[in-house]
Amino acid sequence: MLNKGEQQFCEIISIYRLFCVAKFLEKQKAIILRKKGASISKIARELGVSKGSVSIWCRSIHLTKRQEENIRLKMIRAGHAGRMKGAYIQRLGRIERMRRFALEGRSMVGDVSKRDLLMLGIGLYISEGGKRDSRAVISNSDFKVHKLAMRWFESMGVKNEDFSGHINLNERYRRSDLAIKKEWSKLLRVELSRIKKTVFIKTPHKKKYAKRGSYRGVFQLRVAKSANLQYKILGLMDAVM
Repeated sequence: MLNKGEQQFCEIISIYRLFCVAKFLEKQKAIILRKKGASISKIARELGVSKGSVSIWCRSIHLTKRQEENIRLKMIRAGHAGRMKGAYIQRLGRIERMRRFALEGRSMVGDVSKRDLLMLGIGLYISEGGKRDSRAVISNSDFKVHKLAMRWFESMGVKNEDFSGHINLNERYRRSDLAIKKEWSKLLRVELSRIKKTVFIKTPHKKKYAKRGSYRGVFQLRVAKSANLQYKILGLMDAVM
């Protein structure tokens, strides 16, 4: 009969043998996977062992050119997927920051008074308005700017039916002319018939847009029979400049 020390030694030997058998089986699995063209990293992940161990076990195995090319392509795809995931996370973060600052902005601004609107409109016309025209005109590519301008004009007595305009559009979007007109008409709530003939620009169009179909050209908003309004606006501008 074995004493306690001898029993413990036998248990250690048994555990060691089991460990060796497990490692042998892992090595054989690694070799099989490698012969099938699996990468060292993939084998290590599947078996839960280090890449160093897999590399040693499989160092005598030579992959075919096709297997090497498959591994290379998988690495490229994995890298691309990682970059896409990173870009998506960044985009979500950017959207969340924009949402947070938009709420903060509304809180800071509060209700816009008549005087606030008056001063906003003057600043807008200084920046985007037609100073040499015989009528009130504002040009911009952002429909929100035009909605603010229309609100300002309406505060000075202009009616919706007095609004008209035309679009300056890059030549490459000629086929989308009608669709873009309809979009401006919907966004600004101006009848399509009051959006006149488009002016096509032939200069190179270099700006890239995040969303396909988001290009709308530059809309020139006009106010009908607005000579006196134009003189009034020029007077307001003169008062603040």
